[in-house]
Amino acid sequence: MGRLNMIDENEEEAEKSDVFHRKRTIVMIPAALLVLCALLCVIILIVNNSFTEQGAPETEPEQTETAETADSVPEEEESAAEADQNLEESGEEEYAAPHKTTEAVKLSDLYTVSGSTVQLECYYPEAQSYVWEVYNRHTCVWETVDSESKQDELYRPVSVLCVTAEGTDTTPVRCTVSMEGGETITENASVYIIPDIQEISGTEEYVTDAGKYVSSREIPVQVSCVNGTQNVITGLYGLTFVESTEERELSSNGTGNPMETVTTVYTECNYAYIGLEDKVFLLRYRCGDQILDTEVTLSGKDLCAPTISAVDVGGFEISNVDMPVTASISITAEDDKTPYPDLEYAFIPKDTDAKDDTEPVPADADWTKKAVFDLDITQNGTWVAFCRDQSGNMASVEKEIIVVDQKAPVISVRLADTEWCSATRLIIEAEDHLPVEYKVITPAGTDSGWMAQNEHEVNCNGTWEVQARDSAGNISAEKIIVANIDKQEPVIEKITAEKVTPAEGGSNGNED
Repeated sequence: MGRLNMIDENEEEAEKSDVFHRKRTIVMIPAALLVLCALLCVIILIVNNSFTEQGAPETEPEQTETAETADSVPEEEESAAEADQNLEESGEEEYAAPHKTTEAVKLSDLYTVSGSTVQLECYYPEAQSYVWEVYNRHTCVWETVDSESKQDELYRPVSVLCVTAEGTDTTPVRCTVSMEGGETITENASVYIIPDIQEISGTEEYVTDAGKYVSSREIPVQVSCVNGTQNVITGLYGLTFVESTEERELSSNGTGNPMETVTTVYTECNYAYIGLEDKVFLLRYRCGDQILDTEVTLSGKDLCAPTISAVDVGGFEISNVDMPVTASISITAEDDKTPYPDLEYAFIPKDTDAKDDTEPVPADADWTKKAVFDLDITQNGTWVAFCRDQSGNMASVEKEIIVVDQKAPVISVRLADTEWCSATRLIIEAEDHLPVEYKVITPAGTDSGWMAQNEHEVNCNGTWEVQARDSAGNISAEKIIVANIDKQEPVIEKITAEKVTPAEGGSNGNED
């Protein structure tokens, strides 16, 4: 019995061992396959790298244009297309979109040290061509010089002229811009030479219109030169804004703990964007190997007033009753920074008693945020429409209003013919702020009724009356005496025959 038990136990252990070996075999086969696949991948990578280093056969790009078509593309269009392609390939297209602008670049004076080469820039969106000239002090003649076109930081195709400053003489420069409509604009500037600079410092807060890019050349700086002179210069060549950005990279050290690497990148820029804010910039002067830094505060303010494009006053009828009239006032305006719903409006009469013709100032109660509102017009004359943005900038437009008219038209009457005639016409002239209609009353007492014509036929002598009425109901009258109408036929009262005596010495044709 014990022997049988031992046999059963041995068989059971053998069976378990057999199952274990089968499971291990099943697990090892996939693992071996994975190892084999990894080896194959490594071999393929090695072969590909070797093929790349040896150089793959080049294939000619597919020709999509004929040679004639390619030659017909203007050089400027080709350069623009290449610039766009390079921009797209470099991955800067997303960055460039908000930085593009078509704001003009005006030619401006530059200050530099002797021996430096400066770049003068000019750009107009509608420009067709640029012609640069430099004044020759020896010949006293403007000489045409070559320039080039390049894309600036704001992606504008600016025209650039390079001038080398030599000696101590100022170099006058001008650029003539030919526009699309045939108009030409000539801008002038000069390159001034200053002594070597020892130190620069920012002046007081520089206030500029917010929401735009500011050029470093616009910033005035205090310049201390090696000869002891000090001046505040606007247009110092070599100034740039220095912007700093941090790049963070997370990695692990030898123990597996996270490690963060922070790299500060400094970028020198010719333009800086300033919004409605006070911002401190690092300003750098670079001339050769010389670098001088200073700080400057740029304050972005809303300096532009809104623009009023229309003022409409309506919804009332002019009357001859002296009392306030309720009118509907509509002011159409816009602003570059304040949203339309946040603009405020006012409409007040102009002070006619002001001696210096100063513009009235609306009181707090006069302002409303409604662009269309009702208002009681209390007097005739000049009223002023106002629009105010969030920064307090105001625009105004004057409007002449007549709501109460108690003044009759001023009329004058004359005859078309002053000589004897069988009929003539009355010509009536009237002066009034409102439309005028006329009535003519004959000497017999009949009238023409109110009519728009200012002429009426006259066919008899006598006293004629002319009346003029404006749309407010004011009537004026004028009389004229007509006495040159003649309708009677001539009356022959007597016919007389006279004997003609021949002249002395003459012959009588009736003689026999």
